Amino acid sequence: MEKKFKGWGVLAAAFILSFIPTGIMGNCFSLYMAPVCENLGFSVTSWSLVNLIASFASAIGAMVIAGLYQKKI
Repeated sequence: MEKKFKGWGVLAAAFILSFIPTGIMGNCFSLYMAPVCENLGFSVTSWSLVNLIASFASAIGAMVIAGLYQKKI
């Protein structure tokens, strides 16, 4: 009997679990942005720019890691 490939289930679970922190961060970002900026002396623009750069760095890092995984296969 042939073994079932469980990788798609793991991928689906990881995909769904990635929505939880992304959803919380995306929906609650504006709630804590103003107090943090006021407390630390940042402008809202610079705080948003830092988060934009972090998002791009995360996306680029994901592509690099995906490329490394593909080379291994």
